[in-house]
Amino acid sequence: MALPRGGSRTQALAAAKAALERLDAAGVPWRRPADYYAEMVKSDAHMARVKAQLMHEQAQIEAADERCAPRAPGAAAGDAPRVGAP
Repeated sequence: MALPRGGSRTQALAAAKAALERLDAAGVPWRRPADYYAEMVKSDAHMARVKAQLMHEQAQIEAADERCAPRAPGAAAGDAPRVGAP
């Protein structure tokens, strides 16, 4: 998308620079502190629901793995001892 002609970008940049100079002259802090962390987009309650859902899904996967896992070595039908075998 092309910018409109006429120097509107240049004008906006000059206005922003002038505003920052005025803020500095007035002693107004406008930069983020070094230890600033942006606020989370999602609330703590929402993240707790997401965590609970993930833990529930993980428990379901583990339960399915336990059901599908072999019971004990040699427990398959083909491994049973044959009657009368030498």
